[in-house]
Amino acid sequence: MDPDKGDQSGAIHVERREVAEASSSKSDASNVEHAYGQPDTHGAGLKKDPDAYPEWPDLPKDHPLVKFEAALPAVLQSAGDNEIWGFRLRHMETDPKRRFQSRNILQKFLRANANNVDRAALQLIQTLKWRSEFEASHTILETFNKNRFGGVGYITTIDDPNKDENKVVITWNIYGSVKDNQNTFGDVDGFLRWRVALMEMAMKELNFNAGRAVIPDYGCGPDPYQIIQVHDYLSVNFFSMDSSVRASSKRVIEVFRDHYPEMLARKFFVNVPVVMGWVYGTMKLLLPAATTNKFTFMSYGNQLAKEIGEAIPEVYGGKGAALDKINLAPKLSDKYSKYPEHEEEGKGKAVS
Repeated sequence: MDPDKGDQSGAIHVERREVAEASSSKSDASNVEHAYGQPDTHGAGLKKDPDAYPEWPDLPKDHPLVKFEAALPAVLQSAGDNEIWGFRLRHMETDPKRRFQSRNILQKFLRANANNVDRAALQLIQTLKWRSEFEASHTILETFNKNRFGGVGYITTIDDPNKDENKVVITWNIYGSVKDNQNTFGDVDGFLRWRVALMEMAMKELNFNAGRAVIPDYGCGPDPYQIIQVHDYLSVNFFSMDSSVRASSKRVIEVFRDHYPEMLARKFFVNVPVVMGWVYGTMKLLLPAATTNKFTFMSYGNQLAKEIGEAIPEVYGGKGAALDKINLAPKLSDKYSKYPEHEEEGKGKAVS
């Protein structure tokens, strides 16, 4: 076996046992899915419409997706949880709608690992564990400190008739709005929690768990469920970036790489000074072409509309509303609060 490629047979090297029931209660599962705009159709009494979702193409028994599905009991048993992006993975799903969604999730991990089932399974296990420990799904309910993150992150959506799901989701990181690097980036865990909240909200807007498009096999076409990222560096002094900025950025990159596979459509770095063009050259030396091909560096932000379309804000060359008028971002207040206002501080149960 080639140590760089792993076992291509698709065998999962964890004990195969029937998956245990999820540790969270049924009501908690429903809360997660409602938060992401996806009702729990697995519950009793809910009508199921087999015609609501297209049939998945017939797959041969040796197809990586079929092998991955067969390994799901062992994966879930090892992970100890089954929540991912607002959806509850279950083995032997009989509801056509939920099985369709489950397969799309598994496809994300297969595509990220070039159809290597072993690696995809390991990444899924690690992601499920991380989401449970970090309480990633709960971040969209939390309130963050506006003095740290006010004006720094937004989400916009664009209708696109040429896209299978007719919707483009964009996350915006406006680093020029950061007033104090240490205040915003100094608490690495706090910054990561806010950035995950922004991503989880973007996932909700993507409506991934209710989509009707099949994610193609690895190497067989584009994934219709991906997000565009825009990083705006207007008024940012690159030479004043301290270790806190680098530490927080590194942590976010690692988490998104490991736990949000195949979610990046394109990434734009705008208002980057011409003299910083060497940054892209360095990235091309360090990163694979499949990644850097999604990166675009622009010295002038008003050129962005030529790449994304005119529905984006005017400051980026479009005809859309300003970001601060859209008001789609993690909740902000004078202080951070993990629990919604109606829950007593410290006693509310995080959605899992």
